[in-house]
Amino acid sequence: MQFQLCYVFNAEYIDFWINNVHCLANPTVGSSKKSIKDKLEPPIIIVGTGTDKIKPELLEEKKMQFKEKIKDHLRNQEKRKHITAFYFLSNLNSSDDIVDELRKKIFRDAKIVSTWEKAIPLVWTFLENEIEHLRQHKSILDFEYINDLASMCSINETENVVSFLKYQHKLGRLIFFETISDFIIIQPKMAG
Repeated sequence: MQFQLCYVFNAEYIDFWINNVHCLANPTVGSSKKSIKDKLEPPIIIVGTGTDKIKPELLEEKKMQFKEKIKDHLRNQEKRKHITAFYFLSNLNSSDDIVDELRKKIFRDAKIVSTWEKAIPLVWTFLENEIEHLRQHKSILDFEYINDLASMCSINETENVVSFLKYQHKLGRLIFFETISDFIIIQPKMAG
C-alpha cells in the first residue's frame, strides 16, 4: 500500500485500501507456526512515498506524524493487525539500502503467510488464469461452467474441481459453497 507523505492524511482513503485487504483476509489466520503474534494475514506494509517533497529538517517529524495518525485512526479496529511495517521512500533518490530493506521485509512477511510454499497442482494456475479473464465481464458462474472450463485445463475429476474452488474460497478469490454450487461468485468484492 503506497501513500504520498506530502498529502493531507486521508482516513477514508486508508480505510478503503485496508478494508479491501481485510474483507478478503484469510480466515485461518494464526494457524501458522511461523505467524507473527497479534497479526492478521495477509500482512500490509505501508509505504509512504514523496519524501523528496518534504524539507529534510521536517522529514522525521512528518514520518512520525503519519505513522501516529494511522495507528490512532485504526487503534480499536481489528484490521490494524494486518500492518507489519512502515517504509518511507523518495520518488527521486531512494537509497538502494532502503529499497533492499523493503524487499527483504516483503519476503519475510510472505514467508509467514499460511499459504507460502503450499504445493498446489500446476493445472490449478491455468484454471485460475481462465477465471481471471472471465472476471472482466462476469461475476457469477455455475459449477457446470467451471467444471467444463476445468476440463479444458486438464482437470478432469469433479473432486479436484471442488478442491480448487474450496482453496480459492479460502484465499478470498471467489465465494463457493458446495450446497449452492449454481452460484459461484468469482468477484467477491461485488458480493458486498
